[in-house]
Amino acid sequence: MKFDDCIYKEITWFNADEIVEHETFDGIDSYELLRNLATLEAGYSLDDRLDDEAVERVEDEENSLICVGRFRFDSLLAEGLAEWFKCDRYDDLVKHVRSCWLSRGGDDWYFYFVTGCGYDVISSDLLGCDADGGARRKFVDFLNGEEVAR
Repeated sequence: MKFDDCIYKEITWFNADEIVEHETFDGIDSYELLRNLATLEAGYSLDDRLDDEAVERVEDEENSLICVGRFRFDSLLAEGLAEWFKCDRYDDLVKHVRSCWLSRGGDDWYFYFVTGCGYDVISSDLLGCDADGGARRKFVDFLNGEEVAR
């Protein structure tokens, strides 16, 4: 199979306000989804016990979330990213994508990740490289079996 930029169409983009408008989102409590992403964006683990200062920092992050990307656990994109990062899709992929959380509830599992705007979010937030768009093209070349320098 030959890959092109259409691989990125496996990502669904949401304005954080869209998530807030719903009580549940993909069967997940909307508050839980945003709180988890904000916790990760603030630099904490979801397993951490947060003191008052940390809770305040997470709340600040939650209020400043702009965009959220989502792609299915069983997608070609997720499989390609695991190869790109040389990691396990279950737990390790979330360590490489910006503030990424794997929802394991419901029929479909999704990776959710925090993103911004005004730069190449694929290169930066998804692939962990410079935000200049170069990694976006290199990832597609990588999926097509070409040797790429990252």
